[in-house]
Amino acid sequence: MKEEKIDDVFIEEFIRSNETVVAILNGQKQIKLGAIVSEAKSLYDVLGPSSQMTIGNTGTPKIGRGGFTFKPDLHPVKSKDQDRLLNTDKKPTFQQFQRQDLDTILEHYKTKPDPKHGRLHIVRSEILAKAMANFYLEAGEKVDLVAVQFAVALHDNARSGGGPDIWEHESARNAFYYLKELGYDDQYAKYVASMIVKNDRHQPDLTEKIVHDADTLEILRVLKNKAKDPRDEFRRDQLNFLKPETDTIPGEDQETVRNRIREQLIKDALDLIDLTETDPKVRGNLEFEKSENYLQAVEGLLIEEIMRDSSKFPFLKTFYFHNQIKPASPELKRLEPEQRLALIRNKVAAHERSPQDTVQAQNGLLS
Repeated sequence: MKEEKIDDVFIEEFIRSNETVVAILNGQKQIKLGAIVSEAKSLYDVLGPSSQMTIGNTGTPKIGRGGFTFKPDLHPVKSKDQDRLLNTDKKPTFQQFQRQDLDTILEHYKTKPDPKHGRLHIVRSEILAKAMANFYLEAGEKVDLVAVQFAVALHDNARSGGGPDIWEHESARNAFYYLKELGYDDQYAKYVASMIVKNDRHQPDLTEKIVHDADTLEILRVLKNKAKDPRDEFRRDQLNFLKPETDTIPGEDQETVRNRIREQLIKDALDLIDLTETDPKVRGNLEFEKSENYLQAVEGLLIEEIMRDSSKFPFLKTFYFHNQIKPASPELKRLEPEQRLALIRNKVAAHERSPQDTVQAQNGLLS
């Protein structure tokens, strides 16, 4: 495949607004030219030609002064770098990611003017994405769970309104540099950021399809205002999860099993939206005013709902919580909700083989 030439407008703006280039030109930093070229090419692979770029404020140029720039407005919290040293190969487990980066990213969403694509949307999408990823991982498929969690968390980070996502290039730029600042190389940052921009510049793999599906399932929230049962209006052909054309299911009655699992996922997604959008425990709850431990607050709602009715959330109970919620268990019944949450997070972390997160959860349980 012939390498695509980077257009002049893209190069001009990259040189003008890229923080590393500016630092080099000002004599504040030394870096090999090859590293800058690699960064520019990787970004071009993600964002595409300058003529295709979008920026939320459509009254300004798409790129250049007053429009799109290569200066990110989202950064990791450096005070958490010591904790990141616990990661193996810079690959955090889900609970490490939540502790180290998700809270920071959610705080960023708190500043955005579009609540419909804010913290609840991101946390629900993370839960759904992780459950789908675990389903495939347990089936022996290859999924990059780290890429899933970063792409889902960052996919709307620049969005400032509803309708078509005309902010996706800014979100992808922020995602690219967020990962770079964490120490990931250009190729991996490109891999994750590419999942945010909707184009046909590459073929999506299973990891990207999961990221897409988590966002697609959230459309059920919009459909709640249009139909008595949003599932009647949901476009199942837009859902990649267990599509007959791409995924095979062991056994003879594949179609029945496939449909049952897909419908379980769709129903769980809708019930999760109902639980978090209408439950009075969410509205006015101080825990949902904070970005810190926001994910745990939603997990706590899920756990208590399953404890109340063991038939609820079968897909999430199996593939997000790894069947660690046992409503009939005397051990769980005697605990207060906060203790139940800590214990189940402890068990999930142990299942996912993360010793450090197990210690963190145990400390939460004992406090």
